[in-house]
Amino acid sequence: MTKAHILTLPMQRLLGRRWLIGLNIIGNAVMFGVPSLSNNPWLVGAAGLLGSIGGPMWTIAAHSLLGRKVPSSLLGRVSAAYSFLGNGIAASGPLLGGLLAKRLAYKLPSHSAPPAPFSCSSLSSSLSQRRP
Repeated sequence: MTKAHILTLPMQRLLGRRWLIGLNIIGNAVMFGVPSLSNNPWLVGAAGLLGSIGGPMWTIAAHSLLGRKVPSSLLGRVSAAYSFLGNGIAASGPLLGGLLAKRLAYKLPSHSAPPAPFSCSSLSSSLSQRRP
């Protein structure tokens, strides 16, 4: 059992996998949003901690859900496709954010610019998690 399982398993029992995955999205929004709104290092550190806890929870919940819902004969193929698409689409969020900033000629202060790349990252993440 890894360190991430120590926190993930009780949280899955308490909230369920769907809420745990949804809370990770909120945790990431907080992790990227707080530094743009505050200069307080304690708030930024707490937001980073909250966001970094959610990543392993997402991974564990999503893979355990894959293991339960996918037939065993297809499990290797589905898991490989999930990993391939997840890693491939991860770069599209910053790419879309950069293209959007260049297209709209963003010349904003750094605290005003993060919502555009974050929204593009969220969009690409939601597209990668969409079911057929």
